Amino acid sequence: MNYVWLNGKLVPENKAVVSVMDHGFLYGVGVFETLRVYAGHPFLLKDHVDRLSRGLQLLRIRPPLSSHEWAVAIRQLLDANGLRDAYVRISVTGGAVGPGLSVRQFDEPTTVIFARPLPKWPEQMYTEGKTVEVLDIPRQVPGGTESLKSHNYLNSVLARLEMGERFPTHEGLQLSPEGWIAEGIVTNLFFVRDGTIFTPSTDLGILPGVTRRFVLALARQAGLSVEEGRYPLSVLKEADEIFLTNSMQEIVPVRAIPGWFEKGAGPVAAGLLDAYRQWTGRLWSVRELEVASDPYL
Repeated sequence: MNYVWLNGKLVPENKAVVSVMDHGFLYGVGVFETLRVYAGHPFLLKDHVDRLSRGLQLLRIRPPLSSHEWAVAIRQLLDANGLRDAYVRISVTGGAVGPGLSVRQFDEPTTVIFARPLPKWPEQMYTEGKTVEVLDIPRQVPGGTESLKSHNYLNSVLARLEMGERFPTHEGLQLSPEGWIAEGIVTNLFFVRDGTIFTPSTDLGILPGVTRRFVLALARQAGLSVEEGRYPLSVLKEADEIFLTNSMQEIVPVRAIPGWFEKGAGPVAAGLLDAYRQWTGRLWSVRELEVASDPYL
């Protein structure tokens, strides 16, 4: 039997229910985080909780737990499900306050955590890479002026529908409405040219990925030059290699982007992945790596 953590209690998954009057259901008022657990350690949990907290503040949802309490709840859930390596999703919504848009703070949020075994990705995904397809649907911020990992996920759902059955063995690349490279459906994108790592800037409205930030810190620690900016699709024709990042799959090279890139996996992504996996059992925040790498921080 699988358990979920629902509003402070461990509940069998098939008995866990949320009210139809919940604002997460009615209006998409809610934020979530997905993170990976390595041998019982919730990797970069503090960064995920910090991003969750920023979203809750913008939506005026009272934070239901402290950072320490999130860690305790996740440990309880992992133990109940007999998991040591897993992916964990945290969701917090406005709660069951009924129909009608609210301007008051949501003081009784609905909180759900679930944990599942990790999918089994083929090793060649890391050695040979994925094919990425440029999508027609642009990446758009679903409301507001910055990207939240919110329950309003329609833009990504439509992108996923455009990909069809090719996802997730392939990934889709979305452009901004102005035509700049933005991000994948569930990934941040990086490309390498002449020894410098480039990635789209968050001011395009892309998600400020926790893994994205960690990979940038790893690159700087390795002495690599990094640049964030606005890039047209045409720059990918000049890339030496391209790779994708997210919390579940870590760092995945790109094999090809038909019409734009055909060079396959490269050494920078492979080296960063090796470095990445040296930290997964111990870090709570990217800041720990940034401070270790810079004596002035």
